[in-house]
Amino acid sequence: MIYKLKNGMELLIRQTEIQDANKLIEFFNIVDRETKFLAREPSEFDKTQSEEEEIIEKNLKNKNEIHLLGFIGDELVGQCSANRVKDRLRFRHRANFAIMIKQAFTGLGIGGKLMREIISWCEENDIEQIELDVVSTNTRAINFYKSFGFTIVGEIPNALKYLDGTYADELIMICQIKNNK
Repeated sequence: MIYKLKNGMELLIRQTEIQDANKLIEFFNIVDRETKFLAREPSEFDKTQSEEEEIIEKNLKNKNEIHLLGFIGDELVGQCSANRVKDRLRFRHRANFAIMIKQAFTGLGIGGKLMREIISWCEENDIEQIELDVVSTNTRAINFYKSFGFTIVGEIPNALKYLDGTYADELIMICQIKNNK
């Protein structure tokens, strides 16, 4: 799907493909250095091209998850994913969500376009509730999620421990899709 952004540029959103492995590795190495709001330290992403290709291939075969990429021209500027919490019948109505945007491309509407694509996928796959974790001091992300109907349902104190010995709390947020139409 192609979208027009606030700055007039075009954003292409599509599913991840095996040939995206190197672009994803480069992307993760950039965004991991840009913020402390992600789940890993920059040095922890250590996938090789062949390992990333295997992950993509496995994900493409799994009907319980989706991985989307956002491109401006040839540059990968954002990515997101959703996957069922569990494949058991009692849990199939729930999905986990994660998103990353390169800092240079925030504020253009990329996150909103990716979120709408994920919500559409969830609706098509009978997922009624999207769940995510967000660092409690990431007010920009929290407000973004709230604008899509997410609410805070819990908090995990000291959920992340940084290399400098400091901690960050995480908020648990959910969005009821069937009530969000």
